[in-house]
Amino acid sequence: MQKFILLKTNLEYFLWIEDVLKMILGNHSVKEDGDVLQIWFTEGNETEITETLRSLEEDLNTLITFYISSYEDSIEELSLIKPIFLNINHGYYNFKSLLLACKRIDNAKELLDFILNKTGVTEEIILSIAKNDLNASKTSTMLYMHRNTLLYKMERLYQLKSFDLKSFNDVYILIKLIYS
Repeated sequence: MQKFILLKTNLEYFLWIEDVLKMILGNHSVKEDGDVLQIWFTEGNETEITETLRSLEEDLNTLITFYISSYEDSIEELSLIKPIFLNINHGYYNFKSLLLACKRIDNAKELLDFILNKTGVTEEIILSIAKNDLNASKTSTMLYMHRNTLLYKMERLYQLKSFDLKSFNDVYILIKLIYS
């Protein structure tokens, strides 16, 4: 599975960072897009990448903002995330933390479609689960849906996109996307 890193820092440090990451990523490709560095890779541990970039940040005495992709459909994820990433403050982000950090999400509908695609979960299910305090039994009754059907859809969402409808934070992100 090919993943990517989006990285923002002083342009003068791009080559240093790329050289250091080469050691832990192995085979990779790099694309410089304005003041953002895109690094595509197939090998590499997210924790090791994060620790390395934070260490570089200290060694180079600069701020590094970076995002590590989360999903197999990386091309679509990149197109949805990049506009948000360009306007975000310093820090390390993954898909959920980036959405939590944003006050306004212009492409919320597209992001929600990306998350819910092929899961069977709808906006109605998300809003109902929130209304029922994350209780699947109450939600299934409210929606006139068999409880096991609802649980299957919830599990599918978790398996494909790591969004858990039993988690307040995950439901909050989805509701934020619905109302953006």
